[in-house]
Order: sequence, then structure tokens, then C-alpha cells
Amino acid sequence: MKVKPIILCLLIAGSFSASAQQTANSMLFNAHVGGLLPQTKTVELTDGSLPGGTLQTGYDFGLSLQFLHSERISTRWGYTWTYQDVEFGGVSSTGKSALTSYHRNSSVISGQALIHVANGIGKTWYLIAGVVAQQRKTEAKAGSWLVNGHLINDTMNKTGAQLGTGVSFNFGKWRLSPEVIYQQVGKEGSILARVNVGR
Repeated sequence: MKVKPIILCLLIAGSFSASAQQTANSMLFNAHVGGLLPQTKTVELTDGSLPGGTLQTGYDFGLSLQFLHSERISTRWGYTWTYQDVEFGGVSSTGKSALTSYHRNSSVISGQALIHVANGIGKTWYLIAGVVAQQRKTEAKAGSWLVNGHLINDTMNKTGAQLGTGVSFNFGKWRLSPEVIYQQVGKEGSILARVNVGR
């Protein structure tokens, strides 16, 4: 009879189904949008001969996957795109000196540990500690003036760290999580204020 092989196949299929369901229940998808507030005046470039500039406020958005390892610990892996302006002391084609604005675009891959500190009715307070790998590009835009005799076109790869906190509010299957994170990448430090939406 072929009853035993059929039963074995059903047991294996049921095991895979239960494992997939458990993985789905322990994995969360997040999307975030937020603002970036520079905390340092230093603009780090690969060409050290360029004069220092001033980082301006910007914004970021990104996607991430969060894995729940226990009631207290989870990890989050994500990608973030950031935009901001940088002001340099520039010189126009006519020789006039003044501040001139450049683009700053950054791509960031991050890994974070989330430690759940306290739970309330429908909300969770947690701490954030993470590492990042960032590629940032500082480029001239329409109307940018010369800086130190030429237009800046600079690409730099840097690693850094994050430390912050957040509160997650649960609305059925959906979560809304405002967060404040301090990020240090190379010589540049920024405060990130974000809102995560996930399920």
C-alpha cells in the first residue's frame, strides 16, 4: 500500500507550511520617511584641498525588513536614500564671491538591533543601535559656482554608526513608529527624525 508515503508527504508539507507561517509572523515590512538635521559643520570630501562647506537640512526615505527574534529583541535591515544641500564659498564666472549650493545624495545600507524596553497598551518603546555603509555624492547643480577653481563632483564611501529610540503604535496589523536617531558617518554627524509605517 502507498498510504505511508502519502502520510509522510503530508507531514513534510505540513512542516514546511508551519515553518513558512512562523517566518511570516516573525518578519515585518517597513517603509519610512523623515528629515535630516546636520549636527556638524564639517563637509567631508575625498579632496582635502577643497574648502569646508556647511551641510543643510535634508530628507530621507527608505525600506526595511524587521525580524523578531524574541519579545525583547529584533533586527532590521534596510536601504535609505537621502537628499540635502551643501553650501560652499564659491566664485562666479565674473569673479564675484558668495555662498553657492551643491547637491548631496546618499545611499545607505543599514543593520540595526532594536531592544524593546517597555510595553503599554497598543505601544512599545524601544532603543536602536546600528551600523551603516554609506555612499555619498556631492555634485554641482544648475547655477552652482566654482569652488577652489572648479565644480565639485565628489563620491565617497564611508561606514558609521547609529544610536536612537522610537515608539511603535499598533493599529491592528499596521504599526506607526516615530523615531529619533543620531548617525555618525566619518566626520559628519546628523540627527534623523523618521516615521516608520509597517505591518
